[in-house]
Amino acid sequence: MKYTFIIFSLLLTCGCHWLKSEKEAITPEEVAVAFSKAIGNLDYSKAAYYSEKETAKLIETMGYLADAMPREKKLEAQEKAKFIQAATCSITGNVANCNVCCDENGVNSPEAITLRLQDNGKWRVFIDKSGNAPGDDEAATEEE
Repeated sequence: MKYTFIIFSLLLTCGCHWLKSEKEAITPEEVAVAFSKAIGNLDYSKAAYYSEKETAKLIETMGYLADAMPREKKLEAQEKAKFIQAATCSITGNVANCNVCCDENGVNSPEAITLRLQDNGKWRVFIDKSGNAPGDDEAATEEE
């Protein structure tokens, strides 16, 4: 009887842990929120997961730089991440531009997050090293 109780307790503990696992972010809004929360919580490996391959490399580099941040700045970023609730996205073809809501004053983030739909059907954050969003190629050509 004693062993039955122990086995039952272990199964219950493992089962509850499984139930609490996070749901996969699917929509552009969910991906933008998950990415923003990960960045705010200084979880750069999770943020990289929600990014395209090239962007993930940039995010991992940010993680190394964040290690040098003062403790107060890290705590401030984590505190701000608690306010991130939702995102509003406008989708054009396979590109979504998302504004993340909110900070402690209920104001959207000033910078939009750009996502692209991947071949596997998943939305992933895209940051171009040159600062251009997808679709800006034509605008860059016109400026030259």
